[in-house]
Amino acid sequence: MSRNPGNRVSVKPKNIIMERTKIQDLQHMEHLILQTLFQASLKDENGEEITLGEYHFKFSNAVRTAGQCRPGEKLIKLSRRLCEANLHQWDKIKAILLHEMAHAFTAKIYGMKHAGHTPKFRKVARQLGTPVTGSQTPKGFNLEIPYKYKLTCPNCGKVTKYNQKVNRSCGKCNPGKYDPRYKMEISQIH
Repeated sequence: MSRNPGNRVSVKPKNIIMERTKIQDLQHMEHLILQTLFQASLKDENGEEITLGEYHFKFSNAVRTAGQCRPGEKLIKLSRRLCEANLHQWDKIKAILLHEMAHAFTAKIYGMKHAGHTPKFRKVARQLGTPVTGSQTPKGFNLEIPYKYKLTCPNCGKVTKYNQKVNRSCGKCNPGKYDPRYKMEISQIH
């Protein structure tokens, strides 16, 4: 609380201040992403330097995908929710970015048909020093994935997280199709 000249009390809610800080942190992360994207270069098989200067970056609203490269659109996307939840883990976000950049470099050097997880992609990914697939992430590479809802079984206590409100019964108590006797209770996480 602070007093202003008219003896009125002004209050700055903590959530507004925290939201402003979060936006500033996300803007700083976007700056680091763009800096990494536009400063990166690789040499092709003829020794010529290749850059991604014509690519664009934007945050996506993806929940299940950490990053995406669209070589045809010259676009790299990272999940805004994943980045917001991991604002202070730049090394992990950078690994995802480099993976998407490996797709872009592969498409530029070898053509679109090699931009998937092909041997040529793996070669480029190794040159950038990034994991080739999600299953090859380094030890300790646990990014917090923000979920909106939590389902809890009232019988066994099993917890499952979702991003949409869903009507499910517990698969542990009753494997198979939906059974209302084992309906899981839904609660919002944030």
